[in-house]
Amino acid sequence: MKTQNLGRATGFTILLFLACSCVQKGDSIPETSDTAAENIAPTAPPTVAKADTILIRQMKFNPQELHVNKGATVIFVNKDVVAHDVTSKDKKTYSDTIKVNQSWTWVANDSMSYYCSIHPTMLGKVLINP
Repeated sequence: MKTQNLGRATGFTILLFLACSCVQKGDSIPETSDTAAENIAPTAPPTVAKADTILIRQMKFNPQELHVNKGATVIFVNKDVVAHDVTSKDKKTYSDTIKVNQSWTWVANDSMSYYCSIHPTMLGKVLINP
């Protein structure tokens, strides 16, 4: 028991010595008052790119027509009770099957007219702003 206390005291003494030896004579220790914290300029939160969302619900793309800037991220989110996909009319762009509560992300570099190849009556458009 006394050996444990002696070991703790020795360890504490070493830590105290090391902490004190970091400050040399003549060094000033910065203030830690509330006013020091007030002088720090607040930093702006990081900016997060806005994504445009198309919900798939009740066998429809909503909105059916979306206008975005070139390079915008478009997220198709399936909130329907069955799986869907997104297939461009020119067949150059297509998603895998988007299961219920899953999504597919596409970067809009060109306008796209699209449909669901599983349910071809479901139609939509993403148009690039001029």
